Amino acid sequence: MDTPSPPKNITANTDTKSSVSQLEARLAKHPNLIPLVARMLDVADDSLDGAPDAHQVEDQTVELMRELGNEVLCAWSQTTHDRAKEEACRLNPNLIIHRRKYFVWYGRFGLVSLIEIELQDGRRGQKLWRPFLERARICCRGLALGVQRAAIDFTSDHPFGKASAKLMTHYGFDLDPSRLRNLSLQHGKACADYMLPAEPPQTQKPEQLVAELDGTMIPLITTGKADTDKSGTAQKADARKNRNLHWGEARLSVVYVPGQTSAVHGALLGDRFEAGLLWQQTAKAAGYTSGQVKVHGVGDGARWIKEEFDTAFGSDGNYLIDYYHVGEYLSDAAPGCNPQSPDQWIKEQKGNLLEGRQERVIEELKAHRSPVPLTGEAKSPVDRAHDYLEARVLQLDYASARAADLPIGSGAVGGKHRSVIHERLKIPGAWWLRNNARAMLNLRTMRANEGCWDAYWASLN
Repeated sequence: MDTPSPPKNITANTDTKSSVSQLEARLAKHPNLIPLVARMLDVADDSLDGAPDAHQVEDQTVELMRELGNEVLCAWSQTTHDRAKEEACRLNPNLIIHRRKYFVWYGRFGLVSLIEIELQDGRRGQKLWRPFLERARICCRGLALGVQRAAIDFTSDHPFGKASAKLMTHYGFDLDPSRLRNLSLQHGKACADYMLPAEPPQTQKPEQLVAELDGTMIPLITTGKADTDKSGTAQKADARKNRNLHWGEARLSVVYVPGQTSAVHGALLGDRFEAGLLWQQTAKAAGYTSGQVKVHGVGDGARWIKEEFDTAFGSDGNYLIDYYHVGEYLSDAAPGCNPQSPDQWIKEQKGNLLEGRQERVIEELKAHRSPVPLTGEAKSPVDRAHDYLEARVLQLDYASARAADLPIGSGAVGGKHRSVIHERLKIPGAWWLRNNARAMLNLRTMRANEGCWDAYWASLN
């Protein structure tokens, strides 16, 4: 005869009692956790003094979780240390204690501490063994990856001093600004391979892309050359002497599918040829394939931009000068062409450009040129506008771009200058060493590209 199974509620009660007994036994091994768990239960049971409201309870819960998390990490560190030491001594019975030292590291719950035992192979052993360091993969006074990520997240947006204050606000501890600076530069150089996404942001291969490229000036500083002593021996350069403040051009490329909000960004502090290569790489990251995807380029009339566009995209590309940029030339030339009604004249010429009558605009400017040919800075605004547009007449086909619902202005790259570059590298009082500016550009670009930030930190795990 089969034995009847016990009722489900009796089984559940038995399992619950067993779980409670196991939990009590485990907590007994970690007495420092017991008062923290009791306080958490007080919060859950609404047993706090003073009848706190939801905001106060939330603040107290966060603080309790921070204390509990820190205590858990301290307990884990010491337990892991003891087990790693025992395992090392089991594998090598000749290991003896060299010294005990105070070991600390930073986690997101604050400063974690333990007593580390360093080992050596016999009394005369030269090599020191540190089992916990090898097991935990963190050095003394080191930062957990979560802390590093949070710190870089702050320093990518704010000066290092403010980032330190934000760490205190959100994590309950701060780090020296100089350490945050070094950490940011370290990750800025290491993340170069993760600046561009591995896959395009869209799922389907695009038929048309829009590519924009432009430069913006950022403040740079160079320090003096190495000094020499009385004997002529070179000494380490004093960075406080012979400082030279100047401006350097950071170049930003933006590539996106027309009508979509997501874009792929690329930025560097280099020459035009490096910028052209980056432009092509940015387009490939956005889904460009030579001979299969058309590229609509928009930018100002700088010759190097058009030349690098042709090199990068060849017959797949069609380049257009920014409409607003052309309008500035027409605005300067208007008083010389129609002194009585310059605004009306500008409106007519812009209308001609939008309707595909760019030749008529050039003829109108030609009719008002200076009778005596001038060169350089002596040119009149009318002569300057005429020569500029005549040399770029094939880059003024705004009618075709509008018919294809493609942009005629480079507002995308202009806006990204502010959000990607200016907000961090062009703040008041900041002057950057060139290599440091490159590192920060890498961080800013990686954050601007969807998925790159997470991919970089995942690679470190």
